[in-house]
Amino acid sequence: MRMAKPAGVALSIISEQTARDHFREGKYDDHTVFVIVRDPRIILRLEEDGQKVPRLTIGGTVSPQEGQAAIQVSRRAYLLDADVPVYSSIAANGTSINVQYVPADKDELLDKFINL
Repeated sequence: MRMAKPAGVALSIISEQTARDHFREGKYDDHTVFVIVRDPRIILRLEEDGQKVPRLTIGGTVSPQEGQAAIQVSRRAYLLDADVPVYSSIAANGTSINVQYVPADKDELLDKFINL
C-alpha cells in the first residue's frame, strides 16, 4: 500500500482502536480520510462512535469459503449473508453504499443487488 499511494498523500496503517480514538479526538477533522477495512462492522462501529461516513465503496473482497452463504455483487466482490444486516444498518445511518472495484468500473448502488 505504501508504494501504491500517490506522492504527497499521507498513509497510516493503524488498528481499528487507534483509528476510533483518533476520530473521537478530532485528529482527522480537517482531513479527507480514506479508510480500508475487511469487515463492515468496523464502519458501523465508527458510525456508532458518532463519525459520519458519507460514502462506502465495496471494492474487492475475499471470495467466500466453500459452503459459506454469500451474494456476488461484482466480479470481485461478495457480501456474506451474515453481513447484509450490517450493510443495512450502515445505509440506515445515511451512508451511500456503492460497488466499484477500480475507478474505470461502473459505480453501482448496493441496493441494486440487495434490499437495504
